[in-house]
Amino acid sequence: MVRFQVHPYQRDSHFTVSAQAQLLEWRQVRNSNGDAQLRPVIQTAIKLGELQWTIELTLTNRDVMGFRMLLGREGVRRRFWVNPGRSYLLSHQLERQTKHFF
Repeated sequence: MVRFQVHPYQRDSHFTVSAQAQLLEWRQVRNSNGDAQLRPVIQTAIKLGELQWTIELTLTNRDVMGFRMLLGREGVRRRFWVNPGRSYLLSHQLERQTKHFF
């Protein structure tokens, strides 16, 4: 088992959620600078829009990064198309759908 803390809200490092999960393995991961880091790997459920599925997730401290969590290509494989030239497409779609209900 591995215990860790998550700051679930972007740009808020004060609100913390404690969690624990079964440790699957330790994995070497290269960061964007090319440096290798040994990280714990867990399995967790993720939900995007109406879809929910299980992914493997490596744990690392991303407090100083622009995004608290990155979904890799294995996490979205066969579920989404990725448009590298666009951002926040799902949240824009949900905003449009929500406007029709109110």
